[in-house]
Amino acid sequence: MNVFPPIFRVTAPLLAFGSLVLPASAQRLFDAPLRLEALAAGFYVDHADFDGDGDEDLLGQFVGDLTWAVNDGAAGFTTGPSLDLPTTNVYSPKVFADFDGDGRLDLAVGIGDFQNPSGVMVYLGTPSGYGPGTFVATTGSVANLEALNIDLDPEPELAFFGGQAFPTYAVGWIDASGGTPVLLDEATGDYSFGANDHAILDVNGDGLADQIMASENRLDVFFTAPGGLLSFGFTITTAHSAGSYLNLAAGDLDGDGDRDLLTWDDLGGNQTRVIALEQTPTGLVEHPTSVVQDGVSYRGFLADWDGDGDLDLFANDIAAINGVKLHQLENVGGFSFPVNHTVAVPFTGNGAGVADFDGDGLLDFGAPAHMIFGDGTFGTLYPGGLSGGPSIAPAVPVRDWEGDGDVDVPLGSAWGVNDGAGHITYESVFPPLPADYFYSSISAAGDFDGNGSLDYLVRVFGPSPLFPFNAFDSAHLMLDDGLGGFTDQGSALPKGVDLGASNLTRIVAFDADGDGDLDLVVNQEVWAQLPDGTFGLPTPLAVTGIPTGAFFSPNYQVLDVDLDGQDELLIAGTSPSGLWLVDPQPGPSLVTTQLFSGASVALPVLAGDVGGSPAIDLVLAENFSTFNGRLVVLPGTPSGFGAPVNLAFDQRGLRYIALDDVDADGLGDLLVGAIDSGGRHSVLVYPGLPTAFQFADSIEYLSNTIHGFADIDEDGDVDGLGSALIASRRFNGPDDGQLQQYGAGTPGSGGAVPVLGASGPVRVGSTEAALHVRRGPGATIAALAVGTDRAELAGFPLPGLTSLVDPIGLLAVVNLSLVGSGPGQGQIDIPVNVSPALAGHTFTHQFFLVDLAAPGFVTQTNGLEIHYGF
Repeated sequence: MNVFPPIFRVTAPLLAFGSLVLPASAQRLFDAPLRLEALAAGFYVDHADFDGDGDEDLLGQFVGDLTWAVNDGAAGFTTGPSLDLPTTNVYSPKVFADFDGDGRLDLAVGIGDFQNPSGVMVYLGTPSGYGPGTFVATTGSVANLEALNIDLDPEPELAFFGGQAFPTYAVGWIDASGGTPVLLDEATGDYSFGANDHAILDVNGDGLADQIMASENRLDVFFTAPGGLLSFGFTITTAHSAGSYLNLAAGDLDGDGDRDLLTWDDLGGNQTRVIALEQTPTGLVEHPTSVVQDGVSYRGFLADWDGDGDLDLFANDIAAINGVKLHQLENVGGFSFPVNHTVAVPFTGNGAGVADFDGDGLLDFGAPAHMIFGDGTFGTLYPGGLSGGPSIAPAVPVRDWEGDGDVDVPLGSAWGVNDGAGHITYESVFPPLPADYFYSSISAAGDFDGNGSLDYLVRVFGPSPLFPFNAFDSAHLMLDDGLGGFTDQGSALPKGVDLGASNLTRIVAFDADGDGDLDLVVNQEVWAQLPDGTFGLPTPLAVTGIPTGAFFSPNYQVLDVDLDGQDELLIAGTSPSGLWLVDPQPGPSLVTTQLFSGASVALPVLAGDVGGSPAIDLVLAENFSTFNGRLVVLPGTPSGFGAPVNLAFDQRGLRYIALDDVDADGLGDLLVGAIDSGGRHSVLVYPGLPTAFQFADSIEYLSNTIHGFADIDEDGDVDGLGSALIASRRFNGPDDGQLQQYGAGTPGSGGAVPVLGASGPVRVGSTEAALHVRRGPGATIAALAVGTDRAELAGFPLPGLTSLVDPIGLLAVVNLSLVGSGPGQGQIDIPVNVSPALAGHTFTHQFFLVDLAAPGFVTQTNGLEIHYGF
């Protein structure tokens, strides 16, 4: 029996200017940033509805070249028109507006540096891109542009701010009607520390937008008169500290229809002072200061990120000071912004800004090279830890440790117990050790005692007799006791023998001698299991056809490749490189077949139906160097495997592969964990094509380290697991069905606590939905209680019990079967027919079990809530 779970079975440049290649199928397939830029230089710097189809397109820029990436409405982008702007750079301010009234977006660009004259260039939009630019000079290099209407014609005017010779700055208005810009007026002022930022709003209530300049803690107000004439009004000294680098954003903060002003400054990178100024009929009114933790960059956008009807401040760090973060300063009403929600991200830069790029009604952030999809919170912007806990241990695969229908996550001497919804709680499961001794890591995993559960070979460290620090002591065999813990069988190898920590492929448990129990295979040697459960001295792994010698470095994987009910041993090696299959035969004997010859093969491989035929196919990752690999498909045939089918090269190292229809087009897609030369981890998706064994170029989702794939939330799609959870969105939310365990059971015979769980998906049409009871007292009867709400009714229905469902109703009385000897071996599986009548309804469940060893002769399970999907 293969005790390893089905995690290992079936369970390009985006902005290269002049040759922009964008995956048109790109969309929000995972709760992770979608990479929009590959190896070519260039970044996304702005967004607008370029083609007038109602969705926001991206503008990419490298030096003076602009290129549109046109949105398909679901954040899938294709190449749009380009424009060469030799006098601008990536930081040049840009404004998109219809200046000539033809319904197309025109482009205004601020210009000004030591090589070029200062001013604004206006490019009129055409059916194929842009026409030639028209220039208007200003007396200062333009640092900011904004389009607003200040006259009676329908086309907007341009407000600008620019720097002149220190300490002078200029603000002004430009009339760009008809696409021919005309300077209406300029006004100048002096700054002592620096003219930081610029905002436009009607300060005096005359219906014309005025201009505000920020310098240190002061705001200089310039009034606008008819015709675009400007005059200095007054200075507002705010509660910001002198010497501040003040940032401004204008918008309707209180929902009363006018534009207010939000100001913030970074207090040394550790705190941010936020002050809102309200627009009133008598002028701007300063509100009390909010101080939040973490420094907030000057790159900020007023937008209703959380969808509660008011404008928040969304900001992205552009430099790695105290880490790189995204920020949401939440507007809680009353012009107060007391909360700074943050999430760490691995990239910096200005980015394109905030908009609903995927059309789901929630705001997203266009980063310089990624699309970060929003859900109204900060919880899914970048993949976080498994419920905030530690990462999955690469030494051991995930599996359903409790047998309750969901996968659990191992980590050292603990199990990350899944509640069915993908939330992980870590429980120590190994027995305590003497003082000064501790469990270090797991060397190998397998069903060593043959009872169908996963046991561990664990490294134990303790005091060193020679050195003043802890050192390896012995390797202990831990057997699953079926009660929620393990029994320590003591040292399983000669004292002092350390096989090291497995990386899942260096040490494996495999019946190499054909005697029916699992041995240890490591480094071309076999440590055979003895009758007492320990392991004898090593002997060579004598298999004809497998390379040997000091330079051959093998890794191993145990997998039932041919589905004959017996595990095979896969060996991937270097010097020479290749993949070999070792198949046990009667006798006993081992027969070897070389499956692949090429560069280094990263185990584990994937076995499953990739090509749509009855035969089992293999998919492997072939890495030519640490950061250069490709996927290879070995098509299954009646007699073995056919010629390799090579997918495109990828400038990343590849490992851990899964198969799932993540884009819901009816075709299987390949998923693989990847790492690039910069140390950035990601999940690559290779969309399946109609032709067998053919896949499109990869789509990349940024992540943390990936150690495998599994459906951790029981919704029917495959998620990425590792130092983060990369949640798939093929099925997502209540409409697709959700389940979650809650509350606690009570101990019964042998101290075993009965567990109630479910396997999904729990939506209409599912053939896999079922309730599972495990760790029951043995062959007994149990009552299933069902309600519509969670509860915690102590002393009900009997003293010592707690009802976790309300209102309580008895649905059925069932018999638990005894699957082994001793306590904790009672179990039952109850299939659930998810009929259309259940869709949209939520029910809670709990079992009460007769157990003569329990107080009151009855014990209980935890609660289980199921929301049935459509």
